[in-house]
Amino acid sequence: MAKHSLFVGAVSLTLLGACSGNVARSDAAGGSGGSGGGGLGDSFQAGGSSSSAIKGSGGAPSKGIGEVQSKGSGGAPSKGSGGAPSKATGEGGNSGLKGLAGGESLGGAGAGSGNAGSGGGSAGSGSAGAGGSGTTSLHITSARAFPGSQIAMVGLRVAIDSQDTAVVVGPSATSNTGDPGPAVTWVPVNGTIRQKVFANEPTPNAIAVDPSDAVWLTGQLEHAATFGGTTVQATSSGYYLVKLGPDGKNIFTKAIVRAETNTVWDGGYSIAFDSAGNAYVVGILVLGDPDFHCTVLVNKFSPSGTLLADRVFHSTSPMQAMARDVAFAPNGDLVIAGVFDETLQVGTTKLTSASGQYSNGFVAILDPADLAPKRAFSFGGANYYDTATSVDVTSTGALRVSGILAGASSIGGKGVQAQTGGSAFIAELTPTGTANWVHLIQGSVSGIVWQTSTRADDQTFAVGRVDGAQTAFFSVIDGAGTLTSPVSFTGAGQNGALATAADRHGGVWVAMEGSGSTSFGSATVFGASSEPLVNWLVHIEP
Repeated sequence: MAKHSLFVGAVSLTLLGACSGNVARSDAAGGSGGSGGGGLGDSFQAGGSSSSAIKGSGGAPSKGIGEVQSKGSGGAPSKGSGGAPSKATGEGGNSGLKGLAGGESLGGAGAGSGNAGSGGGSAGSGSAGAGGSGTTSLHITSARAFPGSQIAMVGLRVAIDSQDTAVVVGPSATSNTGDPGPAVTWVPVNGTIRQKVFANEPTPNAIAVDPSDAVWLTGQLEHAATFGGTTVQATSSGYYLVKLGPDGKNIFTKAIVRAETNTVWDGGYSIAFDSAGNAYVVGILVLGDPDFHCTVLVNKFSPSGTLLADRVFHSTSPMQAMARDVAFAPNGDLVIAGVFDETLQVGTTKLTSASGQYSNGFVAILDPADLAPKRAFSFGGANYYDTATSVDVTSTGALRVSGILAGASSIGGKGVQAQTGGSAFIAELTPTGTANWVHLIQGSVSGIVWQTSTRADDQTFAVGRVDGAQTAFFSVIDGAGTLTSPVSFTGAGQNGALATAADRHGGVWVAMEGSGSTSFGSATVFGASSEPLVNWLVHIEP
């Protein structure tokens, strides 16, 4: 499920104006995938932390896709070891970030004074942190570089098709002056990478893959869009919806234009599908005079792109109200989650922020037939910003909601003390909104969960960042709600781990963005501090 998230607080993204769902970047301009002129760099680690193995190459400009394979110098991949918890010795802090090369395992999570178990050094086995306990073994199978663009979009969006291929959308070239247009890339776990470039088209906010493996894209119509099909013209009163076949050929390109004459702009941020292949797009609609305010937008489309249902939930705020994510419950209910200021009217339920002014998060349950609301509830505190960036639903119907909680907050009846600038969180709620558990993922300063992805066995993967722009994390929550964070990476000037998508054989894809001197465990993935912004796609296996 593709998702596009906001970041606020002491971070490198800032809101743009009233009712903003866009983001602007204050860090360095985007980088390329190596020497291929903005192409896709491809690198595989089979050994230790060889910088040439992980950095990859963009390849020849005519191809735009390069591939580098290297054994590194860290010894045989089979020698990585997380260390037996019963033999835990020493301090597990920094050593818990090692042993990421090739087939080396990530170590166990720590307890007590140990923060993380070591995955093993580049040539030998490691020991777990003091008091540490083992987690499911994970290892990095690949890391691929993609171009970065300061203007087009933040990071990559990732979806999974029925063959466990990652379908990725991101900037087609490096640019810090404009939108170069997107590229859609099919990255199998094993096999040949395919890529379709849509130069100078408006880069989408969201990507999703339907039950037939068709790829859906949505974004703002800031300029004309074609995507290999019918050209639709720029408008501030609508967004585009594109459907591509599994081979990348255009099935349709449509402009979804509002009937309201006072539409300022609108757009979708996430897409989900029901079993019949109907698409559900959620996002924001901004309405102008005489009553300028933001609204939550929900649209339903047939597989052919016909609009079947349209719902708008009005807020009283001129600043913010939007749905950030959408998912389906086992009983067929549609679940949306997002953020609002002041008040939000969802059917007969009026949600009011805890401060009466600042942002709180919300969850709403809708009837998928006509998008009529069944129930809705809000969460947060009075400390400026609380939001839901992601929602998944487990096999039992529990809602796993994540995003930001700031200061003294509550969600589902459970009170938490988050950091003043905001803490990354993930919570499990019953369908009626009562919390089963709440986890905060905290560093020294503000943090966020950007996105989650939940498998059929109810294991959830969460990605985000803490410590402002310095530390990104990859966390795992099992079916019982136990959270571990087996890996993090540190560095300068990045927005961190932005997207994740679980495949069907136990692996997970993680999209990261960064610049400066950044390490992913023992491997350096973001080069020297003078290098520009780069997007990375990493595959992690059990």
